[in-house]
Amino acid sequence: PTPAHDPVDKALLAAAVAALEPDERELIELAFYRGHSHAELAELTGRPLGSVKSKLRAALYKLRRGLAGGPDDEGGEA
Repeated sequence: PTPAHDPVDKALLAAAVAALEPDERELIELAFYRGHSHAELAELTGRPLGSVKSKLRAALYKLRRGLAGGPDDEGGEA
């Protein structure tokens, strides 16, 4: 497989998700483990849709950085 499609160890992924802030973890779990849309996330969490999208994007960035072994910062895209 190509690097973008390499399988990720489930324990490593679980640890990376657990390391997120609670609100980020909540969005990741609702979106990717339970399959909710962005609009549903906004409704379920009581947050504006734009805030949900921004927070989810930041959480995904942290996960990618954490799984790649990079520093855990929020300094934009790699």
